[in-house]
Formats: sequence, C-alpha cells, structure tokens
Amino acid sequence: MNAIFLLMISSHALLFPQVIHWLLSVMISFKAVSQNIRSGRLRAFAFARLES
Repeated sequence: MNAIFLLMISSHALLFPQVIHWLLSVMISFKAVSQNIRSGRLRAFAFARLES
C-alpha cells in the first residue's frame, strides 16, 4: 500500500509539485487540528474533574 502511494507521489511530483505541496500542508494542518481537539478534550475533562 505504502509503496504504491510513494510511486504515485514520485511519478506525479514531477508533474504537480504544487499538488504535492498542498497535500502535505493539508496533512500537516489536519494533524495539528486533531491534536488540538484531543488536547482540548483532555483539558475539558480535567477541568470537569476539578469542578466536581
């Protein structure tokens, strides 16, 4: 699976460097957002525990 994905990226990187760059930035921002959501949930959970 990963090998096919890498082959697709390497073959398209010559044609669409902008697309590859966009995909990477989207993946990075998605990771950051999911981490923020996770830490936000943990913070809310800890706050609720402290309140009670």
